[in-house]
Amino acid sequence: MPMKRPAASSGATTTRAAAAKKQRAAEEDPVVAFSESVQQGLYRSTEAPAGVIQMLTSMTESALRSGKDERHRYQTGVVSMIGTLLSGVEQDIEKTVAELNSKLAGSDLDRERRTAAVKAAEQDLEHKKAATDAQKYKLADDAQ
Repeated sequence: MPMKRPAASSGATTTRAAAAKKQRAAEEDPVVAFSESVQQGLYRSTEAPAGVIQMLTSMTESALRSGKDERHRYQTGVVSMIGTLLSGVEQDIEKTVAELNSKLAGSDLDRERRTAAVKAAEQDLEHKKAATDAQKYKLADDAQ
């Protein structure tokens, strides 16, 4: 009986192998690790269309691999565009942090106001309970 060829590997195995290979490359080569962090930053950009982000992320590693004085003018342009977008991302993050810090500072004031309102409402409730009890006793006395 003729032997059959082994089945092809599944897509999941290939994907895991590619991810593992990419991880090993990032661990071995600091440029790969740095370019991956730059790519993650680019994906956070809101200033450029998705196609531009995709184009720049595909060119990141090759543009960053060579030194500043060794880069071709196109690589220099890519690095410049990446820098511009990352500056925008940094400004967006700083703006978000400032907004959240002001909201956090405002939350302390809101908490104090709400705590004071709760205390005032509790005191009002106690006064109304006392007034209700007094009226109940008065009604009971009048009923006798």
